[in-house]
Amino acid sequence: MNFSRWLGACLALTLAASGCESILGIKDRKVGNGPMLGLDASSVDSSGTGGSLGSGGSLGGDGTIGTDGAPRSGDSPLGGEDVGRDVVGDAGGVAGTGGVAGTGGVIGTGGVAGTGGVIGTGGVVGTGGVIGTGGVVSTGGVVGAGGVTAAGGAATGGKAAGGATGGGGAGTGDGATNAALDASDGPAADGGSGSDATGRDTDDATDIDASGPSCDQQSCDPNATCDDTGPSLVCTCKSHFTGNGHTCRPYPSCLDLHLAEPDLPNGPYTLHPVNADTDVVAYCEMRESDGGWTLVFNQGTDFDPLALGSPTSPCYDESCTNASYSTLPIGTDVLMDVADSPIAGAIYQARILISGVHTATRGKVMRLLMTTGPYFLEKEDNSNVFVTVNSALTCNDVLPNEFAYEVCNSCDTVGLPCGTPVLTLGDVDTNCSGARFAIGGSSSYTQPWGNCNGWPQASNGSDGYPRHFRIWVR
Repeated sequence: MNFSRWLGACLALTLAASGCESILGIKDRKVGNGPMLGLDASSVDSSGTGGSLGSGGSLGGDGTIGTDGAPRSGDSPLGGEDVGRDVVGDAGGVAGTGGVAGTGGVIGTGGVAGTGGVIGTGGVVGTGGVIGTGGVVSTGGVVGAGGVTAAGGAATGGKAAGGATGGGGAGTGDGATNAALDASDGPAADGGSGSDATGRDTDDATDIDASGPSCDQQSCDPNATCDDTGPSLVCTCKSHFTGNGHTCRPYPSCLDLHLAEPDLPNGPYTLHPVNADTDVVAYCEMRESDGGWTLVFNQGTDFDPLALGSPTSPCYDESCTNASYSTLPIGTDVLMDVADSPIAGAIYQARILISGVHTATRGKVMRLLMTTGPYFLEKEDNSNVFVTVNSALTCNDVLPNEFAYEVCNSCDTVGLPCGTPVLTLGDVDTNCSGARFAIGGSSSYTQPWGNCNGWPQASNGSDGYPRHFRIWVR
């Protein structure tokens, strides 16, 4: 056999036996009994955490065996020099066509999904709508009981002095419902008006301008002035009165009035002493010795120390007792006008000023002092007594003897008693069967005088005490 032909046949057989294995990628594997094919791990998306590798697909079925190759034409079986070629041809001829590749294995289940990415931050929350402004509420109005809440409607509130508040205006706002009071459930007072959520009136009252408080709607005291020209209403007590404007009353004494209004003249003024239940018309001396004196009585020998006094009689020109006698406490000073005849106006014999009375005497009303003494007016050295007479005569010449002895003389040594009697209120004289004198005298703060004399019981002209006293306090 030709050697080259033999070699070609061998190569053909070799290729036929190995080509399908190379093409199918199953070299060194047994057909129909090899391991399962799987997916390459490199094909898995790496964006998330990789899933588990899917199980391998089933191996495809065996391909169809190719048909035997046809004998080469012209060759003789096993004959002559052509033996090698013919043997090869008879052994299988040309290699049959490869079997059809088996179907691919089932794709493995997908890997577990990777963890999700970080959630993005939320968007900025939009700002809420502006709340609507509420309706104007009337000053001092009483809110009606059980007002119905109206949602979102605008209403104008009624405004009345001391009356019930009308329905409050309900503002509008994004997502906000403002409650409005229904004035029909709360009765409106005079001048007040209500409205429902649509702005319609719910009563028959006349609406009042809600621009601000007015004097017509406020209760300033009758003794006060009212000013509503500014943003708020102002009540101010009138002259001669004190308070906050909504409540005004007369000053308690002439001294309080004088300090508040120092230019006021002498005359009767309405006061309201701290112990008084009603106002008292009293006469005020606004010029003498710095002013501020309140007249408590102008009386003669028929004076009743237990009297309460009149709240309407000033007693400046007539004999009477003013109500301040029993209601106005003494501060520090006492002023006495004295005469043997009734005192009217500036007609008197002498005026005695006692400045800085004894501390036990201060803070008490004159009625108490004259009925429950003894209470002292003078210092024991008589240094706080000042006398003015309405004539060219001296104090001792004008005044009755015993009274002059008490008020006209002072001790030579200031601060030390010298036996000069001390002017005393509510003086009890043990030598006169315990008689009590509204005005009398004591030898000192600890020693009664025992002269059995005093006013008004023992007023005997030149020998004792003046017959008439007009007394002021501050």
